[in-house]
Amino acid sequence: MKNGYERTNRSKIPSRGVTRACGGLVESVKTSPYTEYMALAASMVGKDWDEKQRQNLAEAIRLNLINQKEYPFELLQRKYQLPCSRKVFRGESRLYVNVLSQLCGFE
Repeated sequence: MKNGYERTNRSKIPSRGVTRACGGLVESVKTSPYTEYMALAASMVGKDWDEKQRQNLAEAIRLNLINQKEYPFELLQRKYQLPCSRKVFRGESRLYVNVLSQLCGFE
């Protein structure tokens, strides 16, 4: 457990509205405290991966949250050389959204 957030947050499926709100934050908000919230959420994903892979995973999740049609998993997997399946990516993405939404007070 780190900063009060358990890895079990990954299994909770966020609502579509919460996911869209998080995508909007990631895309447009560049002010404090939201930048710190995004950094904390990014630090929670890919715990078992090396640092470069974790950074790539966090960036891929951000792009996918912004626009899933423009940045589908297959494109991001090739671009960032992600060593994971779609299922693992979805789980890490859910964890990112759940942590970010709790920090922002969406839930």
